[in-house]
Amino acid sequence: MEKKISILHLEDQEEDSVLVKALISKGFSSFDYYFAEDEKDFIEALQEKKIDVILSDYQLPDYSGEEALVFAKNYCPHIPFIFVTGKMGEDTAIESLLNGATDYVLKSKMGRLVPAIKRALHETGLLQERIDSDKALYESEKKFRAIFEKNSSALAIIEPDTTVSMVNEAFCQMSGYSEQQAVGKSWTLLIVPEDLERLKEYNRRRLINPNDAPGKYEFSFFHKNGEKKQALMSLVMIQDNRKILTSFTDITERKQAEDKLRETDCRLREVLENSQSVSYKRNLQTNDYDYLSPVFVKISGYTMEEIQPLPMEGFINFIHPDDVAEMKRMMALSISSSAGDAYQMEYRFKHKNGQYRWCQDQFTVMRNEGGQPTAIIGSVSEINERKQAEIMLQDIIDKNPMSIQIVDKDGFTLNVNPAHTLLFGSVPPSDFSIFTDLQNKQPALEKLFLLAKSGQVVHLPDIYYNVHDSLPESPDVPLWIRAVIFPLKDKDGKPERFVLMHENITERKLAEEKLKESEERYRILSEQSPIAIELYNAEGLLVSVNPACLELFGITDTNEISRFSLFDDPNISDEYKNDLMHGKNVHYQVAFDFEKVRELNLYHTTKSGHIWLDVLITLIKDDGKAPNGYLLHIQDITERIRNQEDIYRTNKLLDSIVENIPNIIFLKEANALRFVRVNKAGEELLGIPKEEMLGKNDYDFFSKGQGDYFIEKDKEVLLRKVMVDIPEEPIQTRHQGIRILHTRKVPILNTLGEPEYLLGISEDITRKRQTEIELLKLNEELEQRVKLLTAELEEARSGN
Repeated sequence: MEKKISILHLEDQEEDSVLVKALISKGFSSFDYYFAEDEKDFIEALQEKKIDVILSDYQLPDYSGEEALVFAKNYCPHIPFIFVTGKMGEDTAIESLLNGATDYVLKSKMGRLVPAIKRALHETGLLQERIDSDKALYESEKKFRAIFEKNSSALAIIEPDTTVSMVNEAFCQMSGYSEQQAVGKSWTLLIVPEDLERLKEYNRRRLINPNDAPGKYEFSFFHKNGEKKQALMSLVMIQDNRKILTSFTDITERKQAEDKLRETDCRLREVLENSQSVSYKRNLQTNDYDYLSPVFVKISGYTMEEIQPLPMEGFINFIHPDDVAEMKRMMALSISSSAGDAYQMEYRFKHKNGQYRWCQDQFTVMRNEGGQPTAIIGSVSEINERKQAEIMLQDIIDKNPMSIQIVDKDGFTLNVNPAHTLLFGSVPPSDFSIFTDLQNKQPALEKLFLLAKSGQVVHLPDIYYNVHDSLPESPDVPLWIRAVIFPLKDKDGKPERFVLMHENITERKLAEEKLKESEERYRILSEQSPIAIELYNAEGLLVSVNPACLELFGITDTNEISRFSLFDDPNISDEYKNDLMHGKNVHYQVAFDFEKVRELNLYHTTKSGHIWLDVLITLIKDDGKAPNGYLLHIQDITERIRNQEDIYRTNKLLDSIVENIPNIIFLKEANALRFVRVNKAGEELLGIPKEEMLGKNDYDFFSKGQGDYFIEKDKEVLLRKVMVDIPEEPIQTRHQGIRILHTRKVPILNTLGEPEYLLGISEDITRKRQTEIELLKLNEELEQRVKLLTAELEEARSGN
């Protein structure tokens, strides 16, 4: 039966619509026809109807076929689009096909319409089949790769030419080689020379006849670090492509243990005599003990004479009846297996006093060169304490803060811990199964439960759950939970019980809702922020900007910058772009030239000249790996830069004045009174280089008495927060002896009005004081001479 199709026809001429519909009715027995006269009808039909084919005129009064094609390719690219038009030149037709049109039919040749529709529908069907096929193949390969890569066994796929084409993580761990180092190399490069020819022969025979070579064998190989190791290989040929799937088990330690055990048997015996575990070696040919360590007497209560002669059947009589079957199974398995693996079993052994004690038996079957079992070597430890620990473990489970629920294979609850009851508010009734719970009947959850029933550990997605909805008599407790379900298997490996562990993530979910609210607030803040903000995607293409950014760069039309690339920005240096590509955040200041924007025609801007920008580019990462976006914070620092330039010029002028002024200038920190600045005049007077003075205080250069005097005056200035004038201040210099200074000390206050620095200005008045002293002496001498002359005159007058 022909499938019903749905056709949408965009046409402004009703008579042409009638003709097209009549032609379609002759070519298709079942179809729906929708007529669209303008853009509004066309878009509504695509949005509301299930359309299989679009027919469109090329020229319409208010809407063109080209516009309709663009909308269709963006909204429903899988639907074939056919132009049905009166006129269309060859160039226009080719351009329409290049733009995504499926075909075109001229109204003068309407006989092509039905074949064109059928061909388009056929091609669409083939395309969908290919998409479905590719998707199925992708899913199959994804499942295979997941099983292959996460397998705990070391796996490799080998091509017929011996090339390794695929390895998993376990293989890389065993060999030491990374996946890149192993893939593409021949497996023969790993094999030691003495085993290589044998393995090559196996491979040759296998390629001829897969059944003519062993499927499992041992060999030696070289680890990447040069160490020689031994492995057991199991392999199978993939018949479709003759590739070989290999599984490797590293048996180096086991082989070394066996060799060392044989070589050091005598010396080891002395150690075993004093061990807390019973060591033994039972000869499988004689069924007697070749060795049984004396500690067995302590553990069992029996003498060596009572136990050593007993055959295997007699020894089993000392085992608890409930443990005999498992013990016999393990013994038979170890002897029949050719692998030579180590085995372990637990059983209860009857002490001579009649009490049963738990023991753990770890053993290995020894084999001769022909592979025949010759002896069992092992050790037996008493594990009563461990069993008590297991009881304690059960107690820990009961006290575990995480909800634990154990159900049978049908989902009926066997046990729950107190945390489960606390979480859900009740214990599930015995007739309630988690597998039939309506809240778990979502298709996705049902698939996960099926996986768990097949024996897999399953992590359930976040679930909104309220036990009251399933059991009305239970408390109304809505929760968000995250759960894991894993099977407990029977001896045949089939799930017989399931353990569910629940985590209450309600608070986290609420936090996520708050995060969404926070993101909305951030969006609002971004729009209102005075700082320019730009957001780019992982490819470096602009995603959004805030209003402050548009204002900063003088952009009026955001469409001009919609696909602007961060890595094409000429204002970002190649060095910073390289840092971004290597996952580093960058922070820089740059002179932004609007004339360069115009010259390169990057976008239209209303600004001119240049400004200084402070730019911080932060990488946005979700998983700590490759960035998935870039966030830019941009500030106009032109005024700050200009202020800095003014300050720099002012400081240069001040430095020039301070260094060349004849007075001594020094600056101290207010807290420690350490020198932070001394001018050239100070260096010359004190005879101490400024580099030697900076960071030190007066006690480092002057006597304690003089240092105390200076510090006392400094503290007075800082305490009173006023200038202190010291008319005369003697100071000891290195090269000029004692000099007399006239010093003014001034506190420099911070914005809080507290002293931050102490400024000292000193004038060397030594020569001035010396001159004054000399003048004083001359005046005194003159006065004396005047007195003498006056006396002489008086005497002369009296003599006359």
